[in-house]
Amino acid sequence: MPGRLQRLRTSLPRGFLPWAFAAACFALLLALAVIRLAAMPAEVTRQANGHQQRVIIDPASGTVSGLAAEGSGEGKAFDVGPDEQEMKAAKPATSAPAEATAAPAGEGDLTALRSTPGSTEWPSVPRADDSLVNPPAPEITEKVGAMLLPKRNEKTGGGASQVYERGFVRGPAAAHLLAIVITDAGFSPDSLSGALALPKDVSIAISPYAPEAGKQIVTLHNAGHEVWAMLPSMGSSYPEDDPGPLGLLTTLSPDQTLERVQNVMAVTLGSVGFVIPPEETISTEPKVWQTMMDEADRRGLLLLQSRPGEPPRQAILHRADIVLDSTPSAAFIKDKLAAIASTASAQPQTIVVASARPLTLALLHDYLAHLPESVTLAPLSELYSQEKIKTGWDEHENLIQRRNK
Repeated sequence: MPGRLQRLRTSLPRGFLPWAFAAACFALLLALAVIRLAAMPAEVTRQANGHQQRVIIDPASGTVSGLAAEGSGEGKAFDVGPDEQEMKAAKPATSAPAEATAAPAGEGDLTALRSTPGSTEWPSVPRADDSLVNPPAPEITEKVGAMLLPKRNEKTGGGASQVYERGFVRGPAAAHLLAIVITDAGFSPDSLSGALALPKDVSIAISPYAPEAGKQIVTLHNAGHEVWAMLPSMGSSYPEDDPGPLGLLTTLSPDQTLERVQNVMAVTLGSVGFVIPPEETISTEPKVWQTMMDEADRRGLLLLQSRPGEPPRQAILHRADIVLDSTPSAAFIKDKLAAIASTASAQPQTIVVASARPLTLALLHDYLAHLPESVTLAPLSELYSQEKIKTGWDEHENLIQRRNK
């Protein structure tokens, strides 16, 4: 027997026995670990039950079980949702006043937290003496395919910039006009309420992607606000930031550009003109830019580039002087607001664009309540008034008289 073991040992490769011993130990440890893991659920359950830490909740009824201690809630049920009778009895919440929905400005970049839920209903405003003409105004509207589009009045040459604009009378002290445009408005009831809380001479630019944009334009007109339309456009960060199916791209053909421009016009009928985003790059592509400009001019719309700069003003194209919240912080916005008075006092007219963010609307609301007397707030279209005189301004007085009929 010893001879056989000696022969077996000598026949094995050198170093085999230590490896075999290590493998056997590893297999044993692995088997023990598997056995322990298999027994763990039962052990954990036993410990949880013993310490009254195991809770079972029926997702259908909300009944709680597994807690045996007195007062632990055994047999009670969570509220898993209203039953059918509660759903029928529930009444929709009414919209909060516009002043309450705008978040008040706090110190630094902080704003007060909302203590009530946001509004889920779109504001509704009845017509009043200073309401604007609601679309479609027949003398400046035509049907193209299935779309209603603005057009110039065949007799006077006037267009949307006369019919849908907010009337404004310049007083003797109105030497320095300030126009403020709220951009990308209409994506939530609270943002629309915040915009409605601003003075009526503040213009509002609605996105064509906003839900029920047409109804929101009517609401703003009833409240006396002049409405512009955001024109989605390709920016420098495209394609990461896609302007969407209505957006203008530098790669579009003239026909494709025209189609998208007309679709935006149809969705935002009642607008005075287009507001082009500050980050746009379509102005670098002459075919796209000129197609858009020609169609806007042909249909009586105005244009505003919201990127500040100093190009020559054109008949239908102006450029913003200040972007109020390009950095969305309270400190930055307050600095920009403080600079408005000095900027506006140094030139005949100043255009400020600001987003519909709650913080921006709240700070702007407070600022306009104490606007310096040297500056007169005016609707944006008024800053194009000299050009409007050339394209049908004669009918302006008639429009003012018939607005409330």
